[in-house]
Amino acid sequence: MNMTRARCLIVALRPKLGLALAESWPVADLLIDGHLYRPVGPQWSGFYDWLRDGSGALLGVRYNATDETRFVLDQSRTLDYTEAGNYDDLAIFFSPKRAFDPAQSADQDFLYDQVFVSDAGRGIVICFATDNLTDSQLETLASGPWENLRCSVSHP
Repeated sequence: MNMTRARCLIVALRPKLGLALAESWPVADLLIDGHLYRPVGPQWSGFYDWLRDGSGALLGVRYNATDETRFVLDQSRTLDYTEAGNYDDLAIFFSPKRAFDPAQSADQDFLYDQVFVSDAGRGIVICFATDNLTDSQLETLASGPWENLRCSVSHP
């Protein structure tokens, strides 16, 4: 996939972080490793901030849940690549580097952050619109210390 055309980041919250990119959003259903994931709650389930260091490099995403999606925080706080915040938020890091610059990380995006769950209890997935990321930030998501998900995306 051309990373600069990717407009949706698929984040699988499981013992080892899983990432994939899709070319558009919204997403109706996901098929990951043969398991079906269906949406839970609204397409906008809270706001999110892209976490960047002082040079603008992408380090992760901070997800702020709503009452309907608070279960995401409860089920993900113990993962090695996450940090619980003080305001019903969860930082999900794509890098071992966690020192983000608050001034570079205050997007408060409301575009798209749909939560998905597996019928088979295989974990939680969040799809984030990446419209506000630069091409170079998207390129950093091509490979890293995560599992590159094999997934199929269906759109409404």
